[in-house]
Amino acid sequence: MPVILSVVIQVALIVHVLRTGRSWYWVFVILIPGIGALAYIIAELLPDFMDSWQGKRAIRGVKKTLNPMGELRQRERDHQLSGSVDATRHLAGELIENGQYEQAIVHYQAALTGLYENDQGLLLGLATAQFGNDQFEDARLTLDRLIEHNPGFKSADGHLIYARATEACGDDDRALEEYAAVAAYFA
Repeated sequence: MPVILSVVIQVALIVHVLRTGRSWYWVFVILIPGIGALAYIIAELLPDFMDSWQGKRAIRGVKKTLNPMGELRQRERDHQLSGSVDATRHLAGELIENGQYEQAIVHYQAALTGLYENDQGLLLGLATAQFGNDQFEDARLTLDRLIEHNPGFKSADGHLIYARATEACGDDDRALEEYAAVAAYFA
C-alpha cells in the first residue's frame, strides 16, 4: 500500500510540474524515491502556498491556535507605541475577534474624533462591537450615522448587522424588509 501511495503522489507531482511549466529537471528529482517528492513540495509548492491568500490564512490560523492572544498583544503594543487611528482600528478589530466588545467600543469611540469623526471603517467597526455587546439600538444608530455621512457606502456585513439589530429591537416588519434587501446581494 505505501508503494502505491508513493507512486500516486509522484505521478500527481509530475503532472503538476508539466501543467505549471516548471523545469523538466523536477520530473527526474521527483522520481527519486522518498526525498524527491519531498524536495519538490518544499522547494516549489510550499513557497507558492505561503504567498497565496489561502496560505496566509492557514498560517494565521496556526498562529492563532498556538498563541491565541499573540496578535492581540502585538496590536496593543502597536497602539501604545503610536496611538494612531490606524493602530486603534486594528486593536479594536482584534478585540472584536477575541470577543472583548466593551473594550473595542471604547477604542472605536476614542478614534472617532476630528478628521475621523465619520470614518466608514470606524463606524462599521463600532456598530459591530455594539452588536456583539448586545447594544442593538446603539448599533442601529451608529449604522444610521454611517449612512447619513457616507451615503455611497455599501457593506453587506453592515447591512446584515443592521437587519439583525432591527430584529433584536423588536421591529420585526422593518427587520424583514432589511433581510429581504440584504438577501438580494449578500454572498
